[in-house]
Amino acid sequence: RKLDEAKIRSHKLEFLFHKQKSFPEKELLENWARIVPRDMKVDKTMLAGYAVDMKHATGVMWVHLNHVMLPGEADERMSTLFEYRQKWKLEDLKPYMEHFRGPGDTLKEVVLRHSREVDGYIVPVATAH
Repeated sequence: RKLDEAKIRSHKLEFLFHKQKSFPEKELLENWARIVPRDMKVDKTMLAGYAVDMKHATGVMWVHLNHVMLPGEADERMSTLFEYRQKWKLEDLKPYMEHFRGPGDTLKEVVLRHSREVDGYIVPVATAH
C-alpha cells in the first residue's frame, strides 16, 4: 500500500506540474491535497526529487524538477541542478544524486566529485568564493 500511495502522489504531482511549472508553496500543497484520494496526506517533504523550493520576494515558490527527467551522467546532472540553484544543501541533493553512489561511497563524496563545498553549501567548482 505504501508503494501505491507514493506512486499516486508522484503521478498527481506530475499532473499539476504539467499544467504549470511553478507554484507558490501554499497553492501547490492545497492543489495537490485536493487531487489525491481523501485519506492520503501530502506535505512538502514529499516534494523531494520532484520539485525544488526557490525563495522569492513574495515567498517560497516550488519549481518542477523531476529526478527522472535529469541527465543520466553525474556531472551533467550537477550542472543542470546548478542551473536551478547556485548553492545547495547536501540533503537537498540526495534525491537527485543518491543513485550515483557506489559501494563504500558517501553521498558527499559523490557530490564533491562534481562540485565543491563552501560555508556548508555545495556550489559549482568554477564559483569564486
